[in-house]
Amino acid sequence: MKVAGEDRKADLIRKVLAASLLNVPEAPSADEKCEEISQRRTSKLTVGCINLPFPEELESSSWMKEVVYLPEITISNLKDYAQKSQSQKGFIEGMNLHNAKHVSHVEFNNISDCVDYCFIRGDVVPQTRVRELPYRVWVCVNSSTCQMLTGECACIAGYGESCKHVFALLHFVENKVALGLNKTSTSKKQAWRETKKGEKLHPPTKMSQASFERPHPEREHTYEKPCRNTFDPRSVKERNAVIDWQNLSVASKGTSSVLCFKINIKTSSDLQSETLKSQPWILETIASSSSSPDNFNALLKEQRTQEGISKIETLTTGQSSNNLWFDYRCGVITAHEVLCKYRKKNPTASSIENLVGKILGYEKPLRTASLSWGIENEAVAKKR
Repeated sequence: MKVAGEDRKADLIRKVLAASLLNVPEAPSADEKCEEISQRRTSKLTVGCINLPFPEELESSSWMKEVVYLPEITISNLKDYAQKSQSQKGFIEGMNLHNAKHVSHVEFNNISDCVDYCFIRGDVVPQTRVRELPYRVWVCVNSSTCQMLTGECACIAGYGESCKHVFALLHFVENKVALGLNKTSTSKKQAWRETKKGEKLHPPTKMSQASFERPHPEREHTYEKPCRNTFDPRSVKERNAVIDWQNLSVASKGTSSVLCFKINIKTSSDLQSETLKSQPWILETIASSSSSPDNFNALLKEQRTQEGISKIETLTTGQSSNNLWFDYRCGVITAHEVLCKYRKKNPTASSIENLVGKILGYEKPLRTASLSWGIENEAVAKKR
């Protein structure tokens, strides 16, 4: 041991001699401490001549998450265990952890029908380091007397069997039992037909005056299922009002929810399908529908009339912000592409391929956050 100064060294020597004269036992080493913990873990689960298994040795399918299986643990059982283990401080701190909702994923295991003991385990979040992984805590309880046999936690003081995390789990169980949540449905008080105070279900009468009738199908009321088309979601006052449903469909572009309950009224999906049928074909559709070059030219002249060009101009309003603009632009040599070709003095193979790719729409349209922001604010920038 490195000691600074002769005085300090002499003081340490005197302390060692005094401890030797008083027969002070040496502190156990790390290996000895681990061996002691291992022996204690085995002995604390020994009841008479029965060695209970460790919770981690039980199958995961045997653990039940329902609180109805929890034993009838009371606050007096917790106080007895705290007094037995001399952990009054852990009792109070465990209550604070439970009140702060640090206990979760509580499970129950009956071990076996031949054993009068059960396991309860759960996860307890640390008191201060709440972002770290929770500690796995378990306790062993006598199912008949509800007395705690032992417990364990993954924290530093967990092998002491009575840390605050163990008491937090016990307080959780005690709270559920106090609320009556561990009772089965047959053990609870009747709730589906509770009578008021002083109310009688049936007034007293003589058996000769009581009549018992079986249900008869002719006496039962039969109701036809209402048709969807006859349903009117409007209020009673507005149901008699005369409304032009066709004009409502046109004004709302078929998006009004009332139109879904009316027959022969066009909704938004119907209007959209009609629009798709009436709009001019794109070049890809014309090419797939034609069987020969002559047929392609005939279909192209049929689709690219002056009226069709006007429709395309209306449909592609907004250019890059409109998806149809990219569809109709595919395969068309635009003025911009012609200008780019005209300005190329020494075109290379790669530049020609890039130009063909642009014309035929092989390249996907550029979509970035900055470009989208610029397109949205272009009108405002022009005004300023």
